[in-house]
Amino acid sequence: MRSEIRLLIRSALKAADPATVVRRSLRIEKALLVIKDPTQTRLKEHFYKLDDVRRLIVIGAGKAAPAMAAVVEAILGSRITDGLVVTTPGRYKPLKRIKMLTAGHPIPNRAGRMASARMVELVTGLGPDDLVLFLLSGGASALLPLPVEGISLRDKQRITDQLLRSGATIRELNTVRKHLSLLKGGQLAARCRPARIVSLILSDVIGNSLDAIGSGPTAPDPTTFNDAITILKNYRLWPGAPRPVKKHLEAGQRGVRP
Repeated sequence: MRSEIRLLIRSALKAADPATVVRRSLRIEKALLVIKDPTQTRLKEHFYKLDDVRRLIVIGAGKAAPAMAAVVEAILGSRITDGLVVTTPGRYKPLKRIKMLTAGHPIPNRAGRMASARMVELVTGLGPDDLVLFLLSGGASALLPLPVEGISLRDKQRITDQLLRSGATIRELNTVRKHLSLLKGGQLAARCRPARIVSLILSDVIGNSLDAIGSGPTAPDPTTFNDAITILKNYRLWPGAPRPVKKHLEAGQRGVRP
């Protein structure tokens, strides 16, 4: 019985291995970058003509970012123009063409804010002939803290800590964080425009909702400012929330913030 359990565990870990998943989803065929969508019953393939790509930028965040980036480097090699991934502290094999930075998790820190700013610099000014490959996995929400104007990193740290201690679900936590951020809730994708962007996403959220994984930096956001306020009130955190946080969310609720 124990041997069968060990076999099941090894099989599960192998199936979920970030490197294995990326290799299964990404390949080069002649001058085409081919990306499979493993979420479809019938694997759908997307094709990108590499000869038509002026710059190929690889960015990413999450605990699995180093493993994902290593496979992307092995596949794309010198075709990568530049890149940056952010992950949790640890011992990783060095990357050759993609820079790797570490930041705080689950409470965001200054290193994460600086890494987020560098990522924004990397994708600013891209054109329609450029292609961005975004590697996302669990932990990215804390690793990419770029607060909106008027909210300090300390404010985000405090509200994140309060939500974690309250027992809020990951979806609830990310709903609040998205409305205090300049990158979450699809805003990173907006910053990449007019470049094309492809996201390779490893889910750590039950149900695999793209807007909830890593707070959905490249996914449309169905949540609202009102949702964020309701969550804080439901957990009785609203009275003690940082004043700048409440001021920003209330302004968003009135339609003053985008």
